[in-house]
Amino acid sequence: WPCSPRDCSRLPSACRRDRVGWPRWLPAPSVRARHVSVVVNPTAGRGKAGTLAPRVDRALDEMGVAHRMLISAGPEEPEPLAREAALTGSDIVMALGGDGLAGMVANGLIGTGSAMSVVPAGNGNDFARTLGLDRKRPLAALGSLADLRIVEIDAVRVTTSTSTRHYIG
Repeated sequence: WPCSPRDCSRLPSACRRDRVGWPRWLPAPSVRARHVSVVVNPTAGRGKAGTLAPRVDRALDEMGVAHRMLISAGPEEPEPLAREAALTGSDIVMALGGDGLAGMVANGLIGTGSAMSVVPAGNGNDFARTLGLDRKRPLAALGSLADLRIVEIDAVRVTTSTSTRHYIG
């Protein structure tokens, strides 16, 4: 990356290249993921993510991608699950859910060096749409792992007297 995530507010994201009209991100050369962790919010999209989780698991097996599925039991879990996955060797941490989960996973990955990917399974999926992912075909997002391109996205840091959070979008 041109800059370290520790030094600036950019978060690496494994995703498809940007659509025409969106900011031009600079993709790095293609790489292959050694290990993927999938953080799942089973209640996202009125249960859609929970239904998709076994299909994502099977698809990653069929693709020969080493992975583990991490099911979140509540809103306090995705960030530490993502951070732990990154610190224990996951090259990519995938958010299987909606915009809220993507933001929580992003917060867990800031400063780790691991990339983030998204399988859109929420109600709005605005973040996934900005990346050019088809929210009506969520499993198609797994195709980005076959010819992986790492791009940087902006993250906004907001600091209050009680906490610091990052927001993507």
